[in-house]
Amino acid sequence: MLKFIEPFIEKKIQLAEYLYINRGEVDTEFLINELNLSNSTLKRYTEEINELYKEY
Repeated sequence: MLKFIEPFIEKKIQLAEYLYINRGEVDTEFLINELNLSNSTLKRYTEEINELYKEY
């Protein structure tokens, strides 16, 4: 089970690091290619991470 979930968590962590370093600016094409995500998944992950940042 963990091996199934691990890649998703890793991609979210990488995206969170990218957003932190770039102060929330998103280069969609770069991230889609770098993290191998679809545009809709990237958007969803970005929204989830931004919500977490707002809470803390």
